[in-house]
Amino acid sequence: MSAEFWQLPGPSDYVTKIHHDLADNHNVIARLTSNTPEGLLYELQGAIEQSGLAWRRMYEHAATTNPACWLAEQVGEKLKPTATATDFYGLSSIAGATFVIDDLPDDDVVLEAWNQFLLQYTQTVRAGNNMLSPRFLFLWPTVNSKLISTDVRLKLYSWDDCLDSVDIQLYAALFARKSRHNHFYRKLMTALASTLSGGDPILCQNLCSRPLQELIEPLDILRSYAEERGWSHSTPLRVENGALIWIDNVKREHPAIIAIQDREKEISTLVWSAQLSVLMGLLEERRYEIVEKMADRLYIPTNQDPRYMIQDISDMEIGTVCYQLQNHTSYSRSAQLGDCYRHSLKGGVL
Repeated sequence: MSAEFWQLPGPSDYVTKIHHDLADNHNVIARLTSNTPEGLLYELQGAIEQSGLAWRRMYEHAATTNPACWLAEQVGEKLKPTATATDFYGLSSIAGATFVIDDLPDDDVVLEAWNQFLLQYTQTVRAGNNMLSPRFLFLWPTVNSKLISTDVRLKLYSWDDCLDSVDIQLYAALFARKSRHNHFYRKLMTALASTLSGGDPILCQNLCSRPLQELIEPLDILRSYAEERGWSHSTPLRVENGALIWIDNVKREHPAIIAIQDREKEISTLVWSAQLSVLMGLLEERRYEIVEKMADRLYIPTNQDPRYMIQDISDMEIGTVCYQLQNHTSYSRSAQLGDCYRHSLKGGVL
């Protein structure tokens, strides 16, 4: 995942909160999902090391029910088989270190042992009140998130709802800006990629590498993405497996899930809503330009519905403007302008 992603408001805030808690001698559990992009640990490592703390990532598989002994072995120490979190805390060689563990197995017994270790450890840290106490950062398994407890010195940060639609639009716009296409093309590409990704930054990056025509007809792309993720018609809708996405405080189905279930109409609606978000602004700009130039050849209709009555020509809708210009043949220039305008719009969309 590009470094720009972690500079977006939502991801940047997520990194900052974790960094501040670790620097403040708290322990952190980050509960991620399968839609979380790579690069989180890289961003955190830079921030932690700039704070003057050591970064010690544990690369061996932590499949054990005695975390204290396993951790001691990783740092070249030895503890008795019945050692506890308090015994590990007493090791002088680990002062000021940040231990990073991102390879916990999805096993209830093992996860419960680690969670109990963390709870005891944080209570020991709180009693010791030593700012050089080692601290832990855990990336909890994405599938199993129920075995998590928290404490004053043990914080939980969930990736759920970390992103909002603004983050995704900004991310898509970064890729669109790098293209050599015109302004209208880039705006349409941004709208389509951000909408069709549904809040999945990995899919958004994928879509931004595609030609615009493929984004307008995206079923094949979305189905292929679903197959790469191992999704099918029967995939359970869960946040942990990525099939559901929290975005703007709302839980929505992933567009690739919708596509793999052959719900083409819903995908078409997403495409149209993305196009409309760009076209409506363009239509309003062009409507205003035409009305301004042709004001002397337009008139306020006399057969208006009282509910929608207008008092000024500048408020006329584009359909009324086109109708009046097309039906006044004495003003051929007006008709030609209307034809050119419609032709330019058609060419821009298609």
